[in-house]
Amino acid sequence: MNACETRRPKLASERGAISILVVVAAVPLLVAIGALLTVSVAHHDQCEQELGRTTAAITSFTGAQDALDRLEQARTLNGEFDLTVNGGTAHVRGTPWLGDGIDEDKNGLVDDAKEKNVFSIRSDGWLNALAGGESNPAVRSYHAVTNVVAEVTDFEFSFGQAIYIDDPAAKIDLNGGAFELSGNDENLDGSKGPGAARAAVGVNGDPKGVIAQVSNNQKAHIVGNLPDPAIGQTDALDWDHYLEMLGPLASIQWDDGTSFSGTIGDYANRKGVIAHATGDLKVHGTTTGAGILIVDGDLEIDGHFEFAGLILVHGNVSFQGGGGAKELYGAMLLWGKDPPGPPIEDLEINGTVQIEYSSQGLDIASTSGGVRVLSWREQ
Repeated sequence: MNACETRRPKLASERGAISILVVVAAVPLLVAIGALLTVSVAHHDQCEQELGRTTAAITSFTGAQDALDRLEQARTLNGEFDLTVNGGTAHVRGTPWLGDGIDEDKNGLVDDAKEKNVFSIRSDGWLNALAGGESNPAVRSYHAVTNVVAEVTDFEFSFGQAIYIDDPAAKIDLNGGAFELSGNDENLDGSKGPGAARAAVGVNGDPKGVIAQVSNNQKAHIVGNLPDPAIGQTDALDWDHYLEMLGPLASIQWDDGTSFSGTIGDYANRKGVIAHATGDLKVHGTTTGAGILIVDGDLEIDGHFEFAGLILVHGNVSFQGGGGAKELYGAMLLWGKDPPGPPIEDLEINGTVQIEYSSQGLDIASTSGGVRVLSWREQ
């Protein structure tokens, strides 16, 4: 046997050994790749489920929010509707507590007065399923629920005068004869309102001191159910009561010393908001508004001003001349609390100013509180 013949079996043996080593070495690698593929598929499935659950939750949330918007607009919600959003479907049901025959507030009374204006909202969010929960067995479906209890915040505003003055010793400064203070109920379009006539100005106490500050040629500009000037005595109103009731519901807030021009609510569409200035407020330029305006300090109005609703001022009120007419349809409550120092006018009127008692304006104010969420639960 020559050298070549003796070497060939050795080479074949080596090749076999190398093949075995390669196979042995590849086994862990294949196992690792398989494991990685398994992990990757599992991770993908996990991500898909998480996305599905999140989408269903967002759909449910959106349905509940849409129901709150409808409740704020209509002031009631009773029935069901479907909403398509985010590739899913929300089935939403609204139920008024009052009249459902259930003691919803758990106080031992069924359908009592405390359940008035309170509503339950349930929003079922579905992905890969119909709004009623009907699904395709071949496709994984997802479901989420949002339960909300909300209260429509309504007030009942009716006053015995267009302007309330808390201090019978108040100082007023009426300039010229281009103003009108009226207790005759008037709508925003100038037509006669449904309410009975009342005093233009009501004073918490003897009104003689206020009447004495009105000149003879100005008396005909203060009209109502009393001889001109229609200024009479009225019951006291509590500033702290109104501030506690209305202040926390304000959707617009101003700091002390703010100068504002623009819109407060929607005068044209009779949609009111609650706005609160925590100190003095100056309104200038062209400003329109609807709802409730609360001023903790003094209020100065300059420029063109139109407002439908209720104005409450803890300090003094000054209407400056120029810049256009200033019109309030509703009522104004004035406490005239002066800071330390020489007293200033509780009420100053310059230029063209109309303050008209308006039940229509006060109706706008009564619905300006919006909707308050009492509870929100997601599952």
